[in-house]
Amino acid sequence: MLKRIFQIVEDGKMLVLCKNEMKINIKSLIKACIIIIQMLIVFTPVAVTNMGIMGYLNYYRLLFLFIEVGIFFITSKKIVDWEIIICIIGFFSANLFITFKNNKSEFISSVNTMVLYLLSVITMLNLGRRSNKSTISIVYSYIVFIMFINLLSLIFLPDGFYKQYLHEMTIEQANSVYFLGVDNGFGAYIFPFISLGSFINYYFDKKIISSVILFSISILTYLISFSVTGLLAELFFLVIFFFLVIGKEKSLIFKIVDIKTIILFYIAMMYFLVFNNTFSNNGIIADIIKNKFGKSMTFSGRTDIWEKAINKINGSLLWGYGSVEYGAYISLPGTSKAFGAHNTVLQLLLQYGLVGVFFLILGLVICFYKFKKDKKFIIANKYFYAGVIAALIYYCFEAANIAPALGCLFYIYGFETSNNKRRINYDRT
Repeated sequence: MLKRIFQIVEDGKMLVLCKNEMKINIKSLIKACIIIIQMLIVFTPVAVTNMGIMGYLNYYRLLFLFIEVGIFFITSKKIVDWEIIICIIGFFSANLFITFKNNKSEFISSVNTMVLYLLSVITMLNLGRRSNKSTISIVYSYIVFIMFINLLSLIFLPDGFYKQYLHEMTIEQANSVYFLGVDNGFGAYIFPFISLGSFINYYFDKKIISSVILFSISILTYLISFSVTGLLAELFFLVIFFFLVIGKEKSLIFKIVDIKTIILFYIAMMYFLVFNNTFSNNGIIADIIKNKFGKSMTFSGRTDIWEKAINKINGSLLWGYGSVEYGAYISLPGTSKAFGAHNTVLQLLLQYGLVGVFFLILGLVICFYKFKKDKKFIIANKYFYAGVIAALIYYCFEAANIAPALGCLFYIYGFETSNNKRRINYDRT
């Protein structure tokens, strides 16, 4: 009889434990779904916005973000960093001012874009601030997943989901759009993602194995698409990453890879390749590029585009030209291949001018200045910076969407500046 009573008590305990475990699993599932929705809204694959029913997601992104941000402000005791929000508002305000003055038909679209960016920034800041190991695992899984789907679309849909026609293109000239956009546009997602992924892998001691998966997807993507810009940036990243892995914390590579080096590197790249175009067609580097990649030192005609972009910028250096139809900034006689500046910095100056770019740079400076100074974060940031260098190489040759890069940066900023260190360490055990 006593054995029967003890058995009932034990079964009751087990029943309670099962119910509690079920509650935990349901809560975890709901949390995972919310995080995935946040990531899908902020990092929406290009093809998704034009894929039948899924295209409606594009109309509801603002609504989801409004709800997300509203819930945060209602439930959170800690408000987001207002200096970052002010910088983002300043960045877009310059664009809104000149757009309203020059091209009122694009003004409403510009307002929608500003609100979308602003809500996305707040979302990523606070998602980072609330992150623990399980949250970051979901974030990492999402970026690997959409990169993998993009690779599959490249393999099994050689002509893409649909064709992109710009400036009265013919069928032969049209761009194939894959899951993450056209082949030259992949880097807008891939390089910010490998930057974030490298940071996550090091911080949570995954280091090599998880990184190999991420890098393999990105390398295969660029080998198949044969985007020279992407391959070059990927090569730089892998070399830096390799030396970070084999080097010690006091090695030269750890000292070199920092924000100062990145800034100097990008200034030099912009000066020599874009503004001066120092290398001639008879140089050793030009021969290597021409023989190995089949490209001339005009970078597939980009030097002509850059020259016209710089001349155009000089006409409205302070405020830029605001939002206009894509490709209307620059027009090259006799060709339909120039759609924008083919350089992200020049494109930003064209649209936002010095005023807008100043606020963007100020926001980036604030982010990097407030990064954690303790050992764990300092070393993790080195791997993140390797991806930043790759992204900047890519941005030098493409006028790319900067939203994914800003999203990843502000996520890491929110994570590093949060006061959840004790909870994060507990979750890691």
